[in-house]
Amino acid sequence: MSPAPPQRRCWFFLSYAHSQPLPGREETDTDGNVRTLFSDLSAEVARLIGAEPGTRVGFFAALAEPGSDWKARQGEMLAQADVFVALYSPNYFNKSWPMRERAAFLQRLDAALPAGQRQRHVMPVLWVPLPTWDDIPERGAALALGHGVPEYQENGLRALCMLKVYQPAYRRVVERLARQIVAVAGSSSLRPSPAVPIDEVRFTPPAADAEKPFLVGVLAPTLEHLPPGRSPAAYGPNRQWWRPFAAMRELSLAEYAANAAERRGLPTRLIDSAVDDDVRLLDTCPTLLLVDPWTFAAAGAGDILAPIVKHLHDWVTFMVVIDRHDPEHPGRGAELYGEVTARLGRIGARRVTAVQDIDELAYRLPAIVDGTRKEYLSTGEVFPPSGPRQEPPRLNGRPEPGTSGNDTSGNEER
Repeated sequence: MSPAPPQRRCWFFLSYAHSQPLPGREETDTDGNVRTLFSDLSAEVARLIGAEPGTRVGFFAALAEPGSDWKARQGEMLAQADVFVALYSPNYFNKSWPMRERAAFLQRLDAALPAGQRQRHVMPVLWVPLPTWDDIPERGAALALGHGVPEYQENGLRALCMLKVYQPAYRRVVERLARQIVAVAGSSSLRPSPAVPIDEVRFTPPAADAEKPFLVGVLAPTLEHLPPGRSPAAYGPNRQWWRPFAAMRELSLAEYAANAAERRGLPTRLIDSAVDDDVRLLDTCPTLLLVDPWTFAAAGAGDILAPIVKHLHDWVTFMVVIDRHDPEHPGRGAELYGEVTARLGRIGARRVTAVQDIDELAYRLPAIVDGTRKEYLSTGEVFPPSGPRQEPPRLNGRPEPGTSGNDTSGNEER
């Protein structure tokens, strides 16, 4: 009789390209094939460790009910998982949430294990083929999982999962992945740690993104610097925590805006408007800055627009956000709203808009994201590839007048 499996709450955490669930909405952007893989991988891990069929041995985002404890559940399972399985695809590196999951797990490994033992706890899987020119972390390890399975290396595991003709190759890769999870988890000294504060995790996207990220920044008070008489309910330890609407307390406004951009297929990055390196990104990326008028009444706020003025471009959109149901808005709040819109006009901000409730935000935000990106694409600086300039080929073989090319075709137009 095989020994009873050790009691573990989470043998593996499955991370994939997904966004946070939006408040009040039941649907998620979970790929049905991710569910199939999670089920098959869980069954194989359970078989290998001798667990009863149906025993939950892993976790992925769709198992957490959308709601106020969704992020807490994610952080809890990241703090308990033995192995982090990442389904790599181009979108994986374009979405902020899976990159936060990955960064949170790596931070846990850094604190818990010696350098030589950390990397084996991260198991990348080629889910969808990646552009060969991107500098993707662990690309080699993702391909190595499919050694001897050319269908996997050419098409990725998602295609193998979807198509019946690839089922033998799919089963082979899933079984290999399950064996690796059990081997690492069974021999590791990694222990559960305190829940990961995933809201506070900062990450740096891969440097070789093919498309400039869509930036989302916040100008809002923090709990430490609240304006006199302002209620603390909407504020937290940092600017990005700001939650102006009671109906979306589980999701910050910055996360909501980033989510909207990601759902439109844009690589997205949250920035800190108080960090110089982040502010300099405004020079080369489409940007949405979310503005709380109460920021300008906070003690010690000073001229918080000064760093941004140096990097103000036509593709930087300011969205002034107020809650018209806020009992503190009439009076001082309304005065501040007038002051901030006038102030943005004086510094030359070209794209300024405002929303006054969550319904208006939900309705207008997709168009605001699209408009900001279109402005960047139409007016942003174009960065040509390095190296000598080459003339485009022409049907008649002749260069344009004034160029240094030579006509080698021996033909002329008649």
